[in-house]
Amino acid sequence: MGGLPLPLIWTIKAWPNRLSCVVSNDHDVLKWEDFDGALSINVCLTRVLAQSTSVDEAIDILKENGFELPTRRTQPNFPPTIMEIAAFCPSHAEPCSRVFDRLGGWFGKPHALSVSLIYRERELLDVNALPLTK
Repeated sequence: MGGLPLPLIWTIKAWPNRLSCVVSNDHDVLKWEDFDGALSINVCLTRVLAQSTSVDEAIDILKENGFELPTRRTQPNFPPTIMEIAAFCPSHAEPCSRVFDRLGGWFGKPHALSVSLIYRERELLDVNALPLTK
């Protein structure tokens, strides 16, 4: 029996569209206080960043949410038209660090959140948010 895993299905139902993920319709600042884990962050970042029309706009959205050091890079195992954007949310950054209290795991509370975005030209292919613990 195939299909999506149940946690992903419930997360998609909880965050059905871009407007359910952002503080207001006029801004792309996410509701960081409402997220309960990396899965909800991935779903909402995907919802918001999928609306961006360029990689530069996606970087601006990350900065607006408190992410630092967004860098573009190509990967040797990807075709040249595919680009990765990596950014970090350290514990002092606002508003993205507001979710850290709910991202604990086996190895303790996170001290940063790493986000990786994969683009082909203007098309968002993948979002991966990963809490980093000490």
